[in-house]
Formats: sequence, structure tokens, C-alpha cells
Amino acid sequence: MTSTKASSQDEFLATFKEKVAVVQEELEKLEEGMDRNHLLEQFDDLMKQHAEIGKFLTDHTFHLPAYDVRSRQQTLSKLLSEISAKKRKLVPRKKFAFKAMKQRVAEKKPEVVKDLKSTENAPEESFFGFRDEEGKTLSLSREELNSADLALKNLTNCEVWLQGTPGVVHISHLKDCLVMIGPVHRSLLLDDCVGCTFVLACQQLRIHNTTKTNFYIHVTSRAIIEDCHEVEFAPYAWKYEELEEDFKVAGLDTSTNNWNMVNDFKWLKPHEHSPNWKVKEEDERRFWNGIEEKQVEGESNK
Repeated sequence: MTSTKASSQDEFLATFKEKVAVVQEELEKLEEGMDRNHLLEQFDDLMKQHAEIGKFLTDHTFHLPAYDVRSRQQTLSKLLSEISAKKRKLVPRKKFAFKAMKQRVAEKKPEVVKDLKSTENAPEESFFGFRDEEGKTLSLSREELNSADLALKNLTNCEVWLQGTPGVVHISHLKDCLVMIGPVHRSLLLDDCVGCTFVLACQQLRIHNTTKTNFYIHVTSRAIIEDCHEVEFAPYAWKYEELEEDFKVAGLDTSTNNWNMVNDFKWLKPHEHSPNWKVKEEDERRFWNGIEEKQVEGESNK
């Protein structure tokens, strides 16, 4: 490593550390008893700063060793958890909010309400979503989904269509499913899925214990896989009327998509491509238009 390159990396690491420290200090200042609206504004600002640090890391990914990238991604994940935990403590959702949401769904879409369930085992108590379903088409309205923390769990042979901008998404134990999700504000965590197709857009994507699955993604950092096999990646491949606006609302840079830059945490040979994932062949890729599945000839979102 040349001295100039080493100096540049040291400068990045110092700046990254400083930016994280600023967010942590501002988070520490938030206390119980503060005005609720003021707290919401402060948490929104912290999330924006977190997103900016994520972009800062993404912009320097190509100049850093894999270990440094992985370590800083873990730092950002921990920081996001700290922000979310303190927000739940200081600005808890009102207990009736979820029931009211279910009632609105029942009024508008009675065929879906039976599928909408709170996910008591999800990482955050405020999560809601779908679980324990088979052979169904599932969807939520934009009003229900926007900024909400969502969980999908124990689904088999289902189609999930979610237009809008969820906050954080947790997906686990899916088999033979098609899952379409609009731009996610923050992170998406996925575990133990097989034979599925996911169309996802987010800042951070982490995939565990997943096999024989296709990912069509827009991700502004590098996707991370761990204990995965036979997974394939292609660019985000869903168009719907409000998609451009949803990318803006979620704070995702449409000009930055690292869909084919995947870090395999279980592959330790830096100069050899991991055998656990590959880029999906162009002639095998799909494209969807609108809420109903439709393959569009000749269109590609490379």
C-alpha cells in the first residue's frame, strides 16, 4: 500500500468515526419528557444523518479493504439499532394505532384483513405484516406501509405486493414466494428463505441462510450474504406509477445501485469470486410492471 493510499484511508476512517460520534452525541441528548413533535423531528434528523454516513461509506467502498467495509457496515447497523431502540422508548406508538390500522384495512379491503397480523416475534414490537400463510396474494395500502416497520414470516407459495416506502423490513422463513417491495428507508434483513424471488430497494441488505433464490435489487451500499448458496442477483426490476417519488421519500439515490457488488462473509478468499452467488444472466431476468405480475419484453433496469 502506498503512503498516499494509506493516508487517504486513514482520513476516511477518522472522518467516518467523527460522523458516527456526532450522531451518538445527539442521540444521547434526547430524553424522556421532551415534546413529542420535537423528538420526532430530532429522530428524523438522526435518520437523515445516518443515511448520509451510509452514502459516505458507499462512496469510499472501492478504496477500502473488505474488512474495513464490513466493520463500518456493522457500526452503521449498530447505530441504526440504537436510534430505533431509543425512538421506541421515547416516542412509543400508541397502543390503539395497530387496531385502527386493521379497521381501515377491513373497510377498504376485507379480502386482505384476515392476512394482516401483528408479528409478536419480530425484533420490534411495533412491526406488523404477514405470517403463517400459504398460496395467497398479499398486499397493503400505501398509507399503511409508508415508514412502517414490516415483517414477513412463515410464508409458502405466496405473492406479496407492497408499493410504498416501509421503514425497516425483516423477512424470515419464506418458501417459493414472490416478494415485491418499494424503496425501503433503511435496512432489510432476510433469513432462511428458499426458492423465492425478491424485488427490493434499500440502503442496506443483509441475507442469511438462503438458497436457490433470485434477488432483483437496488442497494446503495454493498449487499451482504452469509451462509447462502445458489443465490443470483440482478438490477431492481419493478415499475409502478409512484416509484420515482417513493425513491425520493426513502432517500435512496437512484444513480447509485451496487446490485452486483456482494460481500460474502463466509468466503475468505479476497481474490477469488465466491461460488455462493452469481449475476443472473440477462436472458433469464424478469421485469414486472404495476401491481400485477407482467413480463415486459425488451425492458431492463441495468
